[in-house]
Amino acid sequence: MLSRFKRVYYNKSRAVASWSKASCLGLALPNALVRILMGEEIFSRNFGQCMGPVPTQDRDALGEVVDPINNLLETVQFDTVFYSLDWHPSDHVSFIDNLSQRKLDASSPVSAADAKTYDTVIFEGPPPMKQRLWPRHCVQDSWGAELHKDLKIMENSTMVYKGTNPEVDSYSVFWDNKKLTETTLVSQLQKRNATDIYICGLAYDVCVGATAADALASGYRTILIDDCSRGVDLKDIEKTKNTVTSNSGVIVDSSQVKAMVEGRDRRPELGYKLAMELKNAMCE
Repeated sequence: MLSRFKRVYYNKSRAVASWSKASCLGLALPNALVRILMGEEIFSRNFGQCMGPVPTQDRDALGEVVDPINNLLETVQFDTVFYSLDWHPSDHVSFIDNLSQRKLDASSPVSAADAKTYDTVIFEGPPPMKQRLWPRHCVQDSWGAELHKDLKIMENSTMVYKGTNPEVDSYSVFWDNKKLTETTLVSQLQKRNATDIYICGLAYDVCVGATAADALASGYRTILIDDCSRGVDLKDIEKTKNTVTSNSGVIVDSSQVKAMVEGRDRRPELGYKLAMELKNAMCE
């Protein structure tokens, strides 16, 4: 089997053609559903101002993302489900009200006096560190760090906590932003021999996008669920989509997920991704 991949799948067009023409065997690979940043405070009126493109002034509008996610949990048999939670200490570097606790680098495009929520500053190093400033949110052991009250919690699911280091932000559910420390997700996925990761949640162009990028870089077949995610900035959402699709990931609607998990909908991009990972493994 490995020699066949080595011989046939060096060329992307041939890989896609072979995958598409293959007989439908109902192959369902080990999968995981990763739900990102579904904390109560992310849905609240004060933090929700950054969560476009839905009507952000209405808490219930952001809650719309919970319904399709719950429907997935009720209708699709995932092998495992992960919930990620921001779990920030009160002195976390991302909170704008903590800005005075750390010195800005001379290269920072915004001064401490002029900085506003959602601005990006540069803190002193070494090395200097870019940081987007957010409202205080998801503080450890607070109401705001809890999962949304209407979100269905699956039995035997796993909670993954991120953003626990006060000096480093953590968008991805795999790593902190400096790639210093990995979360428990890494070992949990390896333990379960997962190959396919379905990703959804908040925010599309921040934590969801960073997680998808790390999943692809780590060799996972990555599926981003579009209608189960919401974002901050429309341009950055498009960048996230481009990152996923240009690296052999796919973006789908939640209505398409069940057939994919069951192996009835076999995407050629994911076949190509699997082939390339096998090729790379043989070359190591």
